[in-house]
Amino acid sequence: MTNMAALSLVNSHMFRFPNMKNYLKGTVQFLEGRIVKLPSDPFKSLILKSLVNGHFELPVFLGSGQEVIPFLFDTGASFVTMPASEYYKIPKSNKRETGTSVVSIADGSNISLSTAILKEFAIGPWKLSNVKVGYCESCEPLLGMSAIRNFRYDYNSKGELHTLTIRAKQ
Repeated sequence: MTNMAALSLVNSHMFRFPNMKNYLKGTVQFLEGRIVKLPSDPFKSLILKSLVNGHFELPVFLGSGQEVIPFLFDTGASFVTMPASEYYKIPKSNKRETGTSVVSIADGSNISLSTAILKEFAIGPWKLSNVKVGYCESCEPLLGMSAIRNFRYDYNSKGELHTLTIRAKQ
């Protein structure tokens, strides 16, 4: 299946989620050039190829009226993090403040960030509930374990092609 055929398949599933037309449109634009293969049932698994730097980005939808935002897949992050500017765009009805937390980042330094629970959080075609997130002015959009724990994932490498297969846990 070609990438464009896969994107067409994703686009054809808009009827399943009539309120998600703009979300799926954003997903199709985001996934263009990143999909390796879309299985026969795209809501069970998704196979993505890595970026040039070897990282994987997944499309995340944070709430009504927002575009799809690329988040880096990061198994080393305890929870989802995002820039405060993106967090403030999320409708108040979809979030509950929980306090602050100090976390260690990859370079070994510690940063303080605010934390919240998002009632709804969508990754690609999957909707999650009650996902812990952290946000700060300098935070990067990282898809951490508070969201990743809901999935099975496999990394494969064949020469220059690196893929990540994401499947919802059943």
